[in-house]
Order: sequence, then structure tokens, then C-alpha cells
Amino acid sequence: MRLGYIDRAMRLPDAQVFPAIRDIGLEGVEVVVRDDYPQDRFWDPVQRRRLADSAAACGITIASVLLSTHGRLDFPADAERRALGLEMARATLEGCAEIGVPVMMIPCFKQDHFTTILQLERSIEDLRALAPLAERLNVTVGLETLLPGAINRFLIDEIGSSHVRLYYDAGNTTNYGWDPFVELRDLAPVICRHHIKDVRGTFGYRPEVPGQKPPEPKMKLGDGTLDLQAWIQAIRATGYDDWLMLETSPAGDDAFAEARHNAHRLRELVAAPARV
Repeated sequence: MRLGYIDRAMRLPDAQVFPAIRDIGLEGVEVVVRDDYPQDRFWDPVQRRRLADSAAACGITIASVLLSTHGRLDFPADAERRALGLEMARATLEGCAEIGVPVMMIPCFKQDHFTTILQLERSIEDLRALAPLAERLNVTVGLETLLPGAINRFLIDEIGSSHVRLYYDAGNTTNYGWDPFVELRDLAPVICRHHIKDVRGTFGYRPEVPGQKPPEPKMKLGDGTLDLQAWIQAIRATGYDDWLMLETSPAGDDAFAEARHNAHRLRELVAAPARV
């Protein structure tokens, strides 16, 4: 397995992220597209190339790009917003292909229990339309949702593309009261990547209004309730041997020290012998 960090999760200035990832002994990064379309640096060809060159100079692989457009790429009924979401996704796919990034992650259905059937139907239609471009560019679209496993599997099966998959986060799954170990049995064939973070288990959390998130206290890897050693062992048992991407923001004031701790702990977990 290869190990990396989401740039935004490190909470460091942009110029320090790639050197910091190198210095804590990891080899990859997930770059977050943060700003409104088309202002983000990733959508500018010159800045995108500069970003890729800066990562390469530090020996860091840009393993994936996270299209962090929370609430703006949720397949809305509004035709203009829906079209903008597809335009953003297409532009990001093309940018990924240009600099050799194999996965674009889309966080969607973050309003989880307020997701509607019509929204799911629109997503299937739109992602079917996006899939031929992903296939031609050989860039996989990884969906990170807050939907239960059975609905996620239905979604991927209905889209029906080898290049639209799940980007799985066991921490999110645990927060919302579902069991990632149970879900993995069915979802493993359609998972393209894994985020890694710890949680304290707000099991069964349900929001009171759309978009309300569960309590997510920041913590170091290993300080929560998720059995990460068992989780990594379970991932490995499925045959997965790709990137594990840390999504662990600092709980204290020393962001670099916590990133170093998290990287060290993740290396220990990956190297640990399998439990019998």
C-alpha cells in the first residue's frame, strides 16, 4: 500500500505542504480544489502545472484530486446549478489527465438522510453522462457519499462504468452508525480508494436539518474508537493494494508534529502483522 495525506487536512500553508509530506516520510498527496469555479488554482493550466512540478520536486505523487465543492455538486433540481456541477467535474477530469492524476474524488450526498430519490436519479443520469470522458481520459471518478452501503452499491451498479467508483471513508461510515466491516464485504469490488481517519463513534447520528454534520472532534490517529489495525487488515484481505490517504486534521497547535505522528502511526498499522 502507498501512503499519503490530503493537503487541506494538514492545516499548513500551501508552500509547506509538499516538503512536509516528504519530511514525515509519506509519498503522496490528495490535492483539494477549494475555491469557486473557475477561480481555483487547479483550473488554471499554468498554476496546475506549477503545482505538479512542485510536488515532483519534493518526490511527492499527486495521487488524487478532491473536488471539494460541498453542496454544489449534489445533483440539484435547479438546472443551472446542475449544469455547473457537470462543467466543474469535466474541467477537473481534464486537469487530472493533463498532469497524470488517476483519481478525481467527488464528495456528494453530504446531506445524507435528506437525500431524495429524485436526487439519486439525477446523479445516475449525470454520472452516466460524465463516464465516457472519464473512461477516455483514464481518470476514475471516486464518489464519497454519506449514504449506506446498499444504496452506494446500487448507485455504482446503475451508473455502470468501470471509471465511476466509491472513495470509501470508514470514519464517516462509523459516525453515521453503519458498520464499515460489514459494508466492505459488498463494496470492496467497487472501491477505488480509502480515506483514513479516526473517530470517537457518534454511532447512529441523525441530523435535525439538512446538511447538519455529526460532531467530528479532531484527534490524532489512534486516539479514537475505530479499530484501525483491523480495518487495514480487512482492506488488505480484499486484495486492495493502492493508496491510503490520511484525512486527519490537527487537534492541537503544532500541525507538523501531529502530521508526523499520524504518518508514523499509519506506517505502523500497515506494517503490523495480521491478527489471527
